[in-house]
Amino acid sequence: MHNGVSIYLDALRFGAALSVFFWHASWQSISGGWGWQIGGFSRHGVICFFVLSGYVISYVARERDTDGTAYATARTARMLSVIVPALALTALLDPIGRSINGTPYEAATWLQQGGGWIYLKTWGPWQTDVVPGSNVPFWSLLYEIFYYALFGCFFYLRGAVRWLSITAVALVAGPGVLSLLPVWLAGAAAERVSIGRAAGRLLALGSATVMVIVEAGGLKAALPVMDSPFLAHGFSLYDYVLAALMVANLIGVAGWKPNLRTLARLVRALASTTFSLYAYHAPILFFA
Repeated sequence: MHNGVSIYLDALRFGAALSVFFWHASWQSISGGWGWQIGGFSRHGVICFFVLSGYVISYVARERDTDGTAYATARTARMLSVIVPALALTALLDPIGRSINGTPYEAATWLQQGGGWIYLKTWGPWQTDVVPGSNVPFWSLLYEIFYYALFGCFFYLRGAVRWLSITAVALVAGPGVLSLLPVWLAGAAAERVSIGRAAGRLLALGSATVMVIVEAGGLKAALPVMDSPFLAHGFSLYDYVLAALMVANLIGVAGWKPNLRTLARLVRALASTTFSLYAYHAPILFFA
């Protein structure tokens, strides 16, 4: 992968995590509304994460993980290195925080609906939201696991085994998880598209401009959240609009290959905190 493209992806990853952090930090029960002006972009961050995840996984599967075993091992290690500490940190801080002041925890009433530490929203055998205690962003990590599994089945398996495996994973995942699968797959497909530098520059800048116009034009309000047990948490058709624009932007940047060498050290340092920032910030915010 071109160095400039890699730096750009790292910058997007950190920005996406930061947008989710500011959303939770701006909750009235957490900070009294501090930072609300920039707290409304958390959904952009989640969609950006899914698009980037598809893009990067498509790349590593083609360039690095030469077989299904290597792919499964790498993905399992990556997710466990995030999920296990996130669960441990939440389990440690939540009881202490509640014993000192339970108000911030009780204010997020939807976290209590599961009747226990793990909140599981179900429809029959399907799960759409899994939230341990105050760790609100955790649900998206489980979506990632299903997307990794579906892609791995498609990419590494052949014949009837491929389609039987995909069907089995999809049935376990359920419609809520699958409703955002097109976002992830769009990112994976974008990694396979190649265009020239001039067209890439035009597409990268053009898609960014269109996104600003779409945001300013209020399209998000015209496509409200669709509250259904068959859809992902906070799902809206606007998720697909965001994904399409982000995909166009990534294709453009990959073709453009900008020179971002002067930003490399700063961006790499910030990007190294992305998973920690995303997976650990909520229980720390509630506790603080």
